[in-house]
Amino acid sequence: MMDLMTMQFGGLKLLSSDAMTVPAEDWSQVRSPGRARRRLKRGHPQRIRHYPAADPKVIITRDAIIGHPVTIARLARDLPTIGQRRVI
Repeated sequence: MMDLMTMQFGGLKLLSSDAMTVPAEDWSQVRSPGRARRRLKRGHPQRIRHYPAADPKVIITRDAIIGHPVTIARLARDLPTIGQRRVI
């Protein structure tokens, strides 16, 4: 089931969906990443954690922007100041 949370900004709906994830790996439990990578190719189990991470990409439709809740929260935080930035 896809959980959607809706916010409004101007004429656009900001929709957040928990389904917008990408696969990620955590190699912090591995003592030697190069050796672990080499042994993993040969089929030896390693202490690599696989988890779903927030997808930084969004889907833009005619009237909505859809993304992971973390990405939408970051976008909603930055949207009011985007037009005010000046590059010198």
